Amino acid sequence: MNNTPPRTADNNILVFSIALNGYQWLYQALSATHQAYADQHGYRYIQVQRPWISTLGREVCWLKVCLALASLRSGYEWVVFLDADTRVSACTPKIESLEQSGRHLYVAKGYSGRLNSGVLIMRRHPDMLKVLQSALAIATQPVAKECDVGWGENGHLIQLCRQAQFVHYLDQKWNNNHNPELQDYIRHFSAGPMHQHHQAPLPQRVIARSIYFGARVLQFLRAHPTGNDVFIRNLERLSANILSRYPDFLMHHYSHQSKNGLTDDRECSKTISV
Repeated sequence: MNNTPPRTADNNILVFSIALNGYQWLYQALSATHQAYADQHGYRYIQVQRPWISTLGREVCWLKVCLALASLRSGYEWVVFLDADTRVSACTPKIESLEQSGRHLYVAKGYSGRLNSGVLIMRRHPDMLKVLQSALAIATQPVAKECDVGWGENGHLIQLCRQAQFVHYLDQKWNNNHNPELQDYIRHFSAGPMHQHHQAPLPQRVIARSIYFGARVLQFLRAHPTGNDVFIRNLERLSANILSRYPDFLMHHYSHQSKNGLTDDRECSKTISV
C-alpha cells in the first residue's frame, strides 16, 4: 500500500508499518486508517506486506529499527512507525505539532508503565540515529530484567532510552493499549487489555492464521533470535529485500552532508553494520 501523491520538497515525513506473516490480512482495516492519516496531512505512507512470510518470525519487529534508520539517514525529517495493529483516528494532530526543542524521539508508555515501541515518532538528529544503531548493535544480547518484555526490540529500546534526555513521553492518547474508554488518537490493539477489542472479519482471520501456521509448520517462526550470526544475517538480507521492494523508504535526492552532521544517502545500505 503506497498511494500517497508524489513527494514534494515540503513532504519530508514518512509514516510506515510492517504487516507480514498474516498480519497484512488480519489488520487490513486498520492499515486503511494509517493511509487516511497520511493522505490527510500529505505524508508518505508505506505498509510493508512483502515478502508474505519472514523467517524471522516474531523477531521481524526488528525491521522497524532497520527501516527507520535507513529512512532517517536518507533525509526524511520525521519518520513515524505504527504497529500493524494500531488504528489512527481522523482527529489525530499533525506530527509536526509535537516538536519540542531538544527532543527527537516521541513515544508513549504502555499498560506496563514502560516505553511501548508500537508507535515511534522520530525526528532526524544524530542522537536519534545513535539510539537506533545502538539497539541493532545489542539486538542479540539480553537486556536488564526490568526492561525485558520477552521478545523483540521493545526491551532494548526501553533500556537505551531510560536516561535519554532527547526522549519525550507523549500523552496516552498517542498509543493507547489499555483504556477502551479513552478518546485517543492512536488505539493499539496489542497483546494485553486492548487486544479483545479488535476482531477482523472471519475470512481475513482464516487467511491470516493459515499463513501464520503454515510458517510455523515450515519452522519459520521463532520466539527469539537463534544464533547471533544467523539472526543478523537474516535481518540484513530481509532489510535489503524490503528497501529494494519499497524504494520510497529512501529520499534519493538527499545526497549532501547536512548541517546536523548526518550521513548522506550512501550510508543507507549500512543499516545494521554499526
